[in-house]
Amino acid sequence: MLEYYYHAYEPGVKKKVIDMAINGSGIHDTARVLNISKG
Repeated sequence: MLEYYYHAYEPGVKKKVIDMAINGSGIHDTARVLNISKG
């Protein structure tokens, strides 16, 4: 199993980001919850 250095590249993270954006979560909330960088 691969261990990603950047959590944003992990499978399924893109869908979670989109779902959170649709539900009105801000970028800071999304990054904090998913443990990914904001920029």
